[in-house]
Amino acid sequence: MVATNSTTPFSFTIDYSLLQAPVAAGDIIQYFVVAQDAANNLSSWYPMAGSSATPPVQNINAAPTNFQSFTIVSNSIPTVINVPGTYPTLTGTGGAFDMINQGVLVGNTTINITADLVEPGTVALNAWAEDIPGPTTNW
Repeated sequence: MVATNSTTPFSFTIDYSLLQAPVAAGDIIQYFVVAQDAANNLSSWYPMAGSSATPPVQNINAAPTNFQSFTIVSNSIPTVINVPGTYPTLTGTGGAFDMINQGVLVGNTTINITADLVEPGTVALNAWAEDIPGPTTNW
């Protein structure tokens, strides 16, 4: 993988076609970054990658024990959610929070509460996944 820009912080794009199997919703991708400079100095994040020869990046023989990770998701969170309506509840199983926890935010989302509700509180709203090209509005 080669950086898509030439100054720090560097940006990279993961090419899923290089993996041994196609990715699908629910797959967890684990990764770590190893880099070398023009003088063949090796660095990794997370630390502890090891090399057996020069140039070091082509000869990695010890991967770090910690990894970054993300999960492949396929369901986009709608931009407007009505509760009840689109979902019967905010905090129940199968409700709006349950769907948001399993989806990916692709833009601003508005939740309209359209009636009085008594919520079961069985599903908490977790931090959500985002795939957004620009800024969003926080509530």
